[in-house]
Amino acid sequence: MQIKNLPALVAAGWLTACSGLPLNTEPPRFNIAGLSLTGANLFEQRFRLELRVQNPNDFALPIHALNYVIEINDQPFATGVSNRSVTVSGYGSDVVEVEAISNLGGLLRQVKNALKGDLRYRLRGDAIVGANKWKVPFEQHGEVDLAAAILR
Repeated sequence: MQIKNLPALVAAGWLTACSGLPLNTEPPRFNIAGLSLTGANLFEQRFRLELRVQNPNDFALPIHALNYVIEINDQPFATGVSNRSVTVSGYGSDVVEVEAISNLGGLLRQVKNALKGDLRYRLRGDAIVGANKWKVPFEQHGEVDLAAAILR
């Protein structure tokens, strides 16, 4: 190898390290597929959060861990972590069930906001993916029309 190629190799390695994934690899996409209350007491509420994970690559992508936050109407609602591993096939998707925890203050804030109508939500976090366990951030947001959802 000639020394003139060294800067290009260093730049490629640096870009790969900064992106969190190898070159030509698309990060997985995460969407909320479901949320249901599984337990509650005075101090905290536990939810089963169903996350749809989509792999836009032509190869299987192992997901080793997740760290996530759900916000509703720009306010923190619930957080969670999971070390449950799943491998999503190339150009495939899978639903991963994880736990999210909310405290009483977060829940009361959201009940008050729910009475106003539409709910804006945001899911954000990090996933540990791939054989080398790269840390990849993700974010998804949307709106729910409560009146339409209740009348269904």
